[in-house]
This record gives sequence, structure tokens and C-alpha cells, in this order.
Amino acid sequence: MQQALEALQQQLREEVKEMMLASLEARFRRMLIVETQIHEGTTALAAVPQKDWLELSYGCCRELAERQQKLFESAKDLEKQGRVGAGG
Repeated sequence: MQQALEALQQQLREEVKEMMLASLEARFRRMLIVETQIHEGTTALAAVPQKDWLELSYGCCRELAERQQKLFESAKDLEKQGRVGAGG
């Protein structure tokens, strides 16, 4: 009976670990997509000399900077969660 309970506990731990890893992988994939979009937008802006920028270009630049800041905050949150999950 004790061994059966321990085996179930171990199985549950493994399942929880797999779910957490799958969740992290999905989050990293979303972050990569956003980072790629930011990079592509920044590259497109850099291709136009700043003296030729229109108001739309400045708005796009602000939006890209805001998205980059949100992504940075998300990465910081992940780092904090990792520290808490690791006991430190």
C-alpha cells in the first residue's frame, strides 16, 4: 500500500513537472514570436533614414519600444518565478 502511494506521488510529480515545462515552452515560444516581430519592425524602421520618418514612423518606434519593455518585464517575471521555484 505504501509503495503504491509513493508510486502515485512520483507519477503526479512527473506529470506536474511535464505540465510546467510545456507551459514554459509555450511562453518562450510566444516571447520569441514577439521578439522576432520587434526585430523585424526595428529593422524596417532602421532602413529609412530618420530625417525621412513620418509621424507614423515615430509612433511605430514608440510602439516597438513599449512592446520590448513588456517583453523584458515578462522575462524578469519568469526569472523571479524560477528563483522562487528553486527556493531562492
